[in-house]
Order: sequence, then structure tokens, then C-alpha cells
Amino acid sequence: MAIEDQKVSPVFLYPNPVKNKLFIKKEIPIQELELYPVNSQLITRISQVYEDTMINMEHLISGVYFVKITTQNGAVSTHKIIKE
Repeated sequence: MAIEDQKVSPVFLYPNPVKNKLFIKKEIPIQELELYPVNSQLITRISQVYEDTMINMEHLISGVYFVKITTQNGAVSTHKIIKE
């Protein structure tokens, strides 16, 4: 998984670090959202996100995670998230 953005993606994730819930605010619809731990094994995949959304992370252990987001206009971004 590459960490460089292919295009600029108007997506905001907060809070970071996160305790239980990660909120995702976006300006355009998300085609696909994927959550990975550092070892790159997919934890969750969500398709067709049209509203601002939330990922429940309370069941995950503390550590570093990556959220890969692909928007409907083709922008791809990867965001580093710290889980407390």
C-alpha cells in the first residue's frame, strides 16, 4: 500500500489520536474506505459513503492504523491514525 496521494482528497478524519470513534468529514462522496493496521491486513472496507460517517474503533488495540480513501472523482489518499 503506497502512502503517497495520487490526487488531493478533500477528506478530514478526526480526532487523531482516536479513543473510540473516528469521524470522517468529506466534501465529495467516497467510493471506498479501507482500514488497515500497520501489518497491512484489511480490517474493514466500506463502499459508497455519501454522508459524513464514523468508524467505531473501540474494539481495536492501541497502535497505528491507516485509512485509505478513494473518492468518486478518483482521488486516493491514505491517512495515518493513532488509536489510544
